[in-house]
Amino acid sequence: MKKKMKPETKENLKNIFGSLYSNQRAIDGARHNRWWVALIMFVFAVILPVIPVTVYNANLYGSSFFAQGMKSFDTTITTFTMDMYEKNISLEINDNHYMEDVGDKWLTNYTYDLTNVQYAYVNTNTNQYDLLVYFTKETGSDFTTSINDIVSRQYVIGGTTKYVKVDSSESTATPTLYIPTTVIIGIERQAAFVFTPNTTTSYGKVSGDYMHTAVGTKLSNFALAESIVPTVEDNSRNIADGIYVKAVTRNWTNFFDETFLTLKDQNTLFSSLLSLGIYTVLGVFMGLMVFLLTRGKKNIFHVFTFGDCEKISSWAMVAPAILSLILGFIFQQYAVMFFIILLGVRIMWLSMRQLKPVGR
Repeated sequence: MKKKMKPETKENLKNIFGSLYSNQRAIDGARHNRWWVALIMFVFAVILPVIPVTVYNANLYGSSFFAQGMKSFDTTITTFTMDMYEKNISLEINDNHYMEDVGDKWLTNYTYDLTNVQYAYVNTNTNQYDLLVYFTKETGSDFTTSINDIVSRQYVIGGTTKYVKVDSSESTATPTLYIPTTVIIGIERQAAFVFTPNTTTSYGKVSGDYMHTAVGTKLSNFALAESIVPTVEDNSRNIADGIYVKAVTRNWTNFFDETFLTLKDQNTLFSSLLSLGIYTVLGVFMGLMVFLLTRGKKNIFHVFTFGDCEKISSWAMVAPAILSLILGFIFQQYAVMFFIILLGVRIMWLSMRQLKPVGR
């Protein structure tokens, strides 16, 4: 004989599932169930909306901005790599995962002075810089200062003349300016900034360290295009060969992805913990709001204790959490906001409808 479900269990299940859409069920379930049920719901509710935030950050990669196009970066970086290979310049990851200029050959081939240009790719059609590459031994805050200085340099359209701002008292018109795509390779980390051609508008940037880059990696060996074909003969390296350019560019984008990994892990952890903290505080605060809104003398619910109100808030949090999980995966860039908005709407709706004062 099939055992019948106890009325109490049946009512609890109705409250649990009914609280997803019924404010009254959420209130009844919170008041007539033990505190640990509300605690489970609270924990469940603050974790669910964090999931899309974590997934979004975990899926980011260093070269993601290239998904919308290379902006001629593929041809310019390939030309640079071929030049570096032909001059036997060896920027190599050493045993400490630092970038090392083996034999100081960069110094003898390119100007080593951060106040001037080092490697430059000049477009023969526009006579403008399409790519600038710097190598610096500066570290820490000095490296950051150098980055800020380099990417703030603007050049006059139609040439390679650096723009110097004139005295504001003069009426000289500001010429049309551009900032070239720039790669800055440091000992501890690298930074790459891609700008839309003929503008000062940033198209994308990536920076990071070399902790996830294999020891012995040589940037000049990217010219061998080993990511697509195992070996490439010297006479096969041709900038006009689209497959070769794609292979070299793939080596660089893989390099950018590797250098971004440390920062990605840090950002993922920080974003997840920050969201979790915000949602936890928000959940407690909403319980406090319910408590304050029921304090009026004419409000028959003023008998609710602070604990009761926190339990009501916890039961009401589950539906917004589930909706935030779904919407967070659909609109990942805005995932962190959905739970805040939806929970606020649910609690205010519950307070104004089910817990409002009753007039005499």
